[in-house]
Amino acid sequence: MVTTEQKDKEVIKKLEAAGNALLKQIEKKQGPTIELPVRSLNNIYFDKKSKTIKLGDKTSQRQFLNVAHTRKFMQTVLVAS
Repeated sequence: MVTTEQKDKEVIKKLEAAGNALLKQIEKKQGPTIELPVRSLNNIYFDKKSKTIKLGDKTSQRQFLNVAHTRKFMQTVLVAS
């Protein structure tokens, strides 16, 4: 059984990896992007085994240099921080 402490460490590791990926993109003078799971009805399913609703494999990108994405991009980064 996975403990809460183990889950917390896994989440922290994933957040640090996302931050490092953004930093590498910035250092390479690239426009930073974040890839996130799509949260639409087309990308969810009911897992009978765990009896929960889960996200599928579809993802989308938020790009800092895209005016339509900039605000959501920064909100995502702030929440992650």
